[in-house]
Amino acid sequence: MRNALLIFWRVLITIWLLSLVGCSAVRISYNNAEILARYRASDYVDLTSAQVEEFKLRFTVLHRWHRERELPEYMLLLQSAGGRIAKGVTAEDVSWAIVNLRMHYRLVTSRAAEESASLLAGLDAGQLVDLEKNFIESNVKFEKENLAGDARRMRRKHIQKIEGYVTDWTGTLTDQQLVRISGFVDHYMSVMSLRLEDRRRWQHEMLTLLRTERDPARLAPRLVAMFARPENARTPKYQEVMTRYEAVIGELVVDLDRMLTPEQRARALKRMQGYVDDLAALTGRRPVPAPS
Repeated sequence: MRNALLIFWRVLITIWLLSLVGCSAVRISYNNAEILARYRASDYVDLTSAQVEEFKLRFTVLHRWHRERELPEYMLLLQSAGGRIAKGVTAEDVSWAIVNLRMHYRLVTSRAAEESASLLAGLDAGQLVDLEKNFIESNVKFEKENLAGDARRMRRKHIQKIEGYVTDWTGTLTDQQLVRISGFVDHYMSVMSLRLEDRRRWQHEMLTLLRTERDPARLAPRLVAMFARPENARTPKYQEVMTRYEAVIGELVVDLDRMLTPEQRARALKRMQGYVDDLAALTGRRPVPAPS
């Protein structure tokens, strides 16, 4: 969580993201998104009564748009993803998923930036100081969870985390699958320090922007640029590493798919269909055949 804007849209986009990593209770989470967002926002910024009311109003507008505009698209994407899993995932399928996820991420973050510009422009000096303190605390937590301590213990921790994501979809993993995940974790751990460095850069730039730009009309497009296209401000080194990291993730997905047993594939497809059903219930629409 980076600031009030991130909290503002994250609960929405997380519904899509978590459908890929194994979250449950999608309908409950989505229908209570505004309450969840306000609760999480309070961990970072204490809003005044007037700001709380504005937050609720802006979030309601964003949430309605997201339900009407985005959820039907997510349902089609998940249906198409299910068809691809049934046939066996290729590198082209992974590229398709990344392109679509990035497109919807940018669309949602852009809309949320526009909706929240007025609220963020009204944060006072004390609130921004609190936000800066929470940035520091979140970075300490990130470093502790991803970088600090014995290297072997940290590596095993990351292996277990990724194994958990995959197991939610497939059930018990084979020895071959476990070895493949272990190999990926070496790449995963290599980007953590650069990711922390980029977090700190981004946070500094965000705080500077919020302290110097108080006009919502001018703030909104700058927020859109920061959130929707974060890669534009990355260092060349970090961007190069993340491009390679994205490719390595794609290779992992394809390799694990090739190793799936019939039972694992059936379980993954059943879980995917469950999310399609959830989205259908949230939108009030029946699933229809999706384009491949």
